[in-house]
Amino acid sequence: ALNDVRNMEVAISVAKECGKTVKGVLAYTISPVHTVDYYVNIAKKLKDLGVDIISIKDQAGILTPKVSFELVSRLKEEVKLPVHIHAQSTAALAEMAYLKGAEAGAEIIDTDVSTWAWLTAHPACETMVYSLKELGYEVDIDLKIIEEVADYLKEVRKKYKKYDTAQKWPDAQVLIHQIPGGMMSNFIAQLKENDALDKLDEVKEEVARVREDLGYPPLVTPTSQIVGTQALLNVLQGERYKVVTKEVKDYVKGLYGRPPAPIKPQIIEKIIGDEEIIQVRPADLLEPELDRCTKEAYEAGAKNPEDVLSYCLFPQVAKEFFEWREAYERGEALPPQVEEISVEEECPTKAPIEFNITLHGEQYHVQIAGVGNPIEEGKPYFIRIDGKLEEALVVPIREIEVGENYESLPEAGAVVGKRPKAVDVGDVSSPMPGKVVSIKVSSGDKLKKVMFYLL
Repeated sequence: ALNDVRNMEVAISVAKECGKTVKGVLAYTISPVHTVDYYVNIAKKLKDLGVDIISIKDQAGILTPKVSFELVSRLKEEVKLPVHIHAQSTAALAEMAYLKGAEAGAEIIDTDVSTWAWLTAHPACETMVYSLKELGYEVDIDLKIIEEVADYLKEVRKKYKKYDTAQKWPDAQVLIHQIPGGMMSNFIAQLKENDALDKLDEVKEEVARVREDLGYPPLVTPTSQIVGTQALLNVLQGERYKVVTKEVKDYVKGLYGRPPAPIKPQIIEKIIGDEEIIQVRPADLLEPELDRCTKEAYEAGAKNPEDVLSYCLFPQVAKEFFEWREAYERGEALPPQVEEISVEEECPTKAPIEFNITLHGEQYHVQIAGVGNPIEEGKPYFIRIDGKLEEALVVPIREIEVGENYESLPEAGAVVGKRPKAVDVGDVSSPMPGKVVSIKVSSGDKLKKVMFYLL
């Protein structure tokens, strides 16, 4: 994410030794230091390390047609390697950036088949193929075959409909604040939990300030989480850097790599005091782990090198998968299924999905059009009221089993959804699952209304 070439040296070297084609990626963002000259300089360093292709990766969807043309032109002229552009269509800029990039000499673009394209995905393959061919470019792709694939995947997508809660329109605001959609939704959820949703604009502004303080890291994983969490803490605490996450401290120490621009000295002192900042490649400080990890992986149930890699990267998740696989092979577990379940099939009592409602003398025709995957704020229901489609977030307060006598239900407030709630003195309700890793207060401390007590 930081475009620190030192972090790529070993991976490039090993891949070349294995005879592989290596693509060097430029993580694209916008800041005073992220200029065309900056990216061309990084690309030259990557070429010196032996990469075969230069890729411009626009994760946020903010690459404009003008910059795309300028950057690709400079890369073709000065670096003289094939150029690949990878851009999300979040702000509906990607297709224009692709066309101008192709005009400047880019050889490769990333697309998605039309039934899975646009927004936080890539532009549609069919659209780009048709446009490029019409402009005189040679594109060896048969649109009839792509059409067959699109039709097939259109049906496949229906199976995942209840999991599809993605935004259905371009997010032009990303051009202003550069905050990706997922990061913004996290802010909203966390501010609601802290009864501080009115501070959203303040958090947006603080993201820009924290990013500047930390040397303008691109807002992509993991630095988007590092910057975003710290900005949220700064606003909710009412004092900047009063509480600092471990990830921010590690970032300032240089453990993620070299920031694009120097971190402000006063910020360094406030965050890590007189602790040492490393000057070497971060990975040079790590002990080799593969032998130990391989031994642990096979003891946990790994069967092949792919399993070992899964365990090295995600040990707990891999271990759970190995355990499930063993149970499945013994006939004690079923394979996971993605089923296409209608609203009627989900409701064993055959509750109506289309009905008329009379309220205060007015009658409304209501249809339940679909149900989305639950999110932190509730479960999205898509409802047509007199033909107009609306989205409603529903949070269950009390639930009743089929056939249960309503009069036997607990008193109101005794059950709130399925998540355990704070009911006794001293109980704390968490807005999300996780582990308590840090307690920020002690017995006898005076607490504020908006304050982080546990992390």
